[in-house]
Amino acid sequence: MLLSGYFEENGNFLTITSRGTDEFNTFSKYFPTYIKRDTYIDAACSTSILIPYNDTKIALLDDPALKTSLILKNDGWISYNYEKLKEITKAIGAPIDDLLIPAVSWIEYLLKNNDVKG
Repeated sequence: MLLSGYFEENGNFLTITSRGTDEFNTFSKYFPTYIKRDTYIDAACSTSILIPYNDTKIALLDDPALKTSLILKNDGWISYNYEKLKEITKAIGAPIDDLLIPAVSWIEYLLKNNDVKG
């Protein structure tokens, strides 16, 4: 992607170029089912700006629901956690389509509740 000019290095970050944006918009037209992913990608990227990546990784990997589901080989943990995320969104009064606030709140909750140090 860097060599093709879709992204450029900006210190420790990659920045999408206008060429990359054009390519993204083109693909979005041809694959409309992937548009729903934008909300989640946006929340994930914004969360990574607000909470250090290592803390996020530790919080999510130490999530008791995820650990239990791995032991039980239960893929339903995604549905369970999504429902929890919707509960958090509703409880804090954030718009249901804005995942940033509940995502950050959830990660902070996991870090504090599981006494995890990043």
